[in-house]
Amino acid sequence: FRLNAIFILLTSLIVTLLIFHFEIHKPYYLANSLAGLFFFSAGRLLAKLQYNKWIMGLSAIVFLIHMIFLPSFVDMRVNKLIEGYYELWLIGSIAGCILLNGLCRMAFLYIPRLINKIPRLHYLDFIPYFIITLGRNSLIVYLYHWLFLLTFSICFYDLPYFNGHHRWMYFTLSSIFTAVGLFVIY
Repeated sequence: FRLNAIFILLTSLIVTLLIFHFEIHKPYYLANSLAGLFFFSAGRLLAKLQYNKWIMGLSAIVFLIHMIFLPSFVDMRVNKLIEGYYELWLIGSIAGCILLNGLCRMAFLYIPRLINKIPRLHYLDFIPYFIITLGRNSLIVYLYHWLFLLTFSICFYDLPYFNGHHRWMYFTLSSIFTAVGLFVIY
């Protein structure tokens, strides 16, 4: 007996939305597990399509619109909306994942070619290896990234400069902080 991936996607999406809108907070793992199942099944369904240039382009547009005009952030651990709209967070997150996967694939494919053409760029040769390592250890990234995001938020979010403003800088710095932290863990 096998369940269809579309059925899993739709069921997990509907139940995740119901849990959010009815404000069911405990047990914590219920909402975040179902949201994770939604993202996992979306990834399964989009695995072959995500590298299509039109899908990547559309994802880039959706992600940029999401981050610039309608930023939505959710603390997935407790299923709490921090800012924006929960439904847009789901869509923007999928678009962001597709965009990140596509950029990593492009870096993996094109940086070695670029290094061969322009030897002065030899210092970039770690990038393809880093991308493979990140991909092979994606579960570690998934399990630990929130520790670094939370630490960054505690340390920096209440500073007058951030304090809810300068979203792009906050997003960029928190991403860098998380990437460095995950590199240290690895």
